[in-house]
Amino acid sequence: MWLTNPPPDYNVIEIPNGDKAYIHKNTNVGNLTIGRFSYIHNHVVMTGHFPIRMGAFCSVAANVYCLTYESHQIKYVTTSPLQRILGVETNYPECVEKPEGVTIGNDVYLGDGARIMPGVTIGNGCVVGTRAVVTKDCEPYGVYVGVPAKLKKFRFSPNIIAQLQAVEWWNWPVEKIRRNAAFFNLDLQQFEGNLSDHIVD
Repeated sequence: MWLTNPPPDYNVIEIPNGDKAYIHKNTNVGNLTIGRFSYIHNHVVMTGHFPIRMGAFCSVAANVYCLTYESHQIKYVTTSPLQRILGVETNYPECVEKPEGVTIGNDVYLGDGARIMPGVTIGNGCVVGTRAVVTKDCEPYGVYVGVPAKLKKFRFSPNIIAQLQAVEWWNWPVEKIRRNAAFFNLDLQQFEGNLSDHIVD
């Protein structure tokens, strides 16, 4: 339904290839590149000085934070930027400036209240649990929970994960996705065959 009639509290984002993405009106997003048919729920903050890149078909629950600002210095007397606030002459940069963007793959689910720290890459198909704090890269199709987030399990077997990575269904045209309802209904935790046998071109 969202393809033609998204909920009224979502903004429709036009993707360059003609597809769409959806961002709740009650969000704070900036320096974000979002992929086709991804959506971001309410009270989400995704912004910063360095880029945040999100792939296609991602699902971002409410209250997720992803900030890519510089970190304050911690090895001097104060962490406060005295030069900017009071004009105090300091001979060091007020922030540790290193480019730390965030890359979120395709078909990623970020649970309610998750925190994504600068510099991480979240692989395709990952699930980040409720209120998890991601401080390191996440492997494709891993399920990550906790503070800091740790790998709890993989969603599927290594064989199935490799096949999904090769299939790249998130790049299919909309018409092909619709033709392949049977493929998307496969229970991949019980399946160990060839995915290609269940794909209609």
